[in-house]
Amino acid sequence: MLRKILPYVLVVLLVLIDLSVIPVFTDSVYLLPLALIFVMCTGMLLGRMHGMLCGLLGGLLVDILAGYPLGYMMFTYVSCGYITGLIGCDSDEIRAQDRYSRTRAFFRRAGGVVLMLAAFEAVTMVYQYFYTAHIEGRFFRWAILRVLLGAAASSGAYYLCIPLMIGRRKARVRIGNRREVKSL
Repeated sequence: MLRKILPYVLVVLLVLIDLSVIPVFTDSVYLLPLALIFVMCTGMLLGRMHGMLCGLLGGLLVDILAGYPLGYMMFTYVSCGYITGLIGCDSDEIRAQDRYSRTRAFFRRAGGVVLMLAAFEAVTMVYQYFYTAHIEGRFFRWAILRVLLGAAASSGAYYLCIPLMIGRRKARVRIGNRREVKSL
């Protein structure tokens, strides 16, 4: 029961930390949205539906608590959770294949995270431009560095979240129609 509600409780806590605790200590341009990174990790670990639900909860809370237009962060969080879950989630069937490689799976997950963080930064820059009518070259450098830092942070958070959310995975899973017959 705890593993089923843990991602949603953690998303709420991370949104509250993002919006109330971290801004007290720093206002750095390299600040990463922890809730978004966790939403992407949830999508990669539990699948696209859980990533979407965590993104819906986290994005809606960010919209309401930070004063963004309703749906702005919600849509970006939902799409990030869904697409990283679609690209990066390894089901038992995928892991049971003979050609499955952990390194290729790692780079596939990292590529999905980089893609979604770059899209998030692009959407944020467009919103910032229409809100302030101001854009500079340094904004792009900051966005690229945030994407790289976010990819590294989400890769580390992925391996930290595995024991919390799904427990210990079996190294290789055998899927097929062979069943053991026990005689009495």
